[in-house]
Amino acid sequence: MKKVLGLAAVLLVVSFSGVAVAGTWDAKCNMCHKDGNTMKAPTKAALQEKYKTPDGFIKAAKASKSPMMKNSQKEEILKAAAKDLYK
Repeated sequence: MKKVLGLAAVLLVVSFSGVAVAGTWDAKCNMCHKDGNTMKAPTKAALQEKYKTPDGFIKAAKASKSPMMKNSQKEEILKAAAKDLYK
């Protein structure tokens, strides 16, 4: 039983560490903002071209009226995504 619990704990840590390694852009934004998607969301390159600074990107994302952006408009998510976009 202890071995099973130990293995479960290791698997849990490994699964969560994979999320920690992936940046916010890759983990949350890239699903809709990638080349060839059907969501009509601007690509990473298009966003970088349109919004020259992280602050400009954050301001525009907060102001977005798209219902698809509703869950991503939290300050901490946008700052992390901006960090990934403009590194």
